[in-house]
Amino acid sequence: MSRSRQPGLDVHRLLAPVERLEFEVLPHETGWRVDQFLARHMAFTSRQVIQGHARQDRVEIRGRSARPSTRVRSGDLVTIDYHKSGRDLSPPSDLDFPILFEDEWLLVIDKPAGVPVHPAGDEVARTVLTALVWQAGEGSYRRLPHRLDRETSGVLVVTKDPVAQSRLSEAFQRGTVRKEYVAVVEGVIESDRGRITAPLRRDGYRSVPAEAGRGQQALTDWKVERRGVRHTRLRLFPRTGRRHQIRAHLHFLGHSIVGDKLYGNAPSASPRLALHAASVALRHPVHDHPRRFDSAVPTDQAFEVNPDPSLPSSTQD
Repeated sequence: MSRSRQPGLDVHRLLAPVERLEFEVLPHETGWRVDQFLARHMAFTSRQVIQGHARQDRVEIRGRSARPSTRVRSGDLVTIDYHKSGRDLSPPSDLDFPILFEDEWLLVIDKPAGVPVHPAGDEVARTVLTALVWQAGEGSYRRLPHRLDRETSGVLVVTKDPVAQSRLSEAFQRGTVRKEYVAVVEGVIESDRGRITAPLRRDGYRSVPAEAGRGQQALTDWKVERRGVRHTRLRLFPRTGRRHQIRAHLHFLGHSIVGDKLYGNAPSASPRLALHAASVALRHPVHDHPRRFDSAVPTDQAFEVNPDPSLPSSTQD
């Protein structure tokens, strides 16, 4: 099978302490201050940082140093030698992930909690994707057809080929990939199983329930695995893949996930978010064979459910 060549993540450029960035001024930007212009094009940093770079002669317009207040004109080429101060730029050589499956097209890992999956903002070096590319070598291809939140652990599928990435991304979007999660939630849920159908819309960084026709369709099935004195352990089956879907849906249900600082209703002593991606079932993007990848539920404090002696034993196992 012939495979197209497509550039992967340039980790060496990403981890460089200084990066030269160039931007061309468009007609509608004529007359803007150069610090304003760069701030619009460099959303990952602040206008104050850009002003500091200009005062240190790190900003040029047409090859000449520019002050923060210098005005730009249509067609100007603005360059900045951006110093990535404040970022951890050390190679992520100490990040190592248990491998659940690997072949020529796929890599499936058991992601730990607390590690973001891809670079964003000041989080550059210590991410899953950065570490995997660094370990595979310069020019290697690694992409994510789906995402896990930083604090979520469990099964994460990584593609090693553009064809696999395209086919799996489409499969995740169509909802033909089956996912199972385990979560411990606040409160005791009396029903044994249920379905949450609240549509969701973005509200800043969060997802919140929306009126019918105003948000995206979202569907999550769940069943109780274990009831405790103050918590319930659930197995969840998201049928759609909206941002923070499980966290937002459980908050909507009135039972936020233990340790959820974004959606939780009360402070928690949990050391982490009690959400784990336990299983992913899909068809191989090249062979079309059905595959299922499983990750054991963590045994740490976040997933402990103290049994309630007043409940029948069948609800505790």
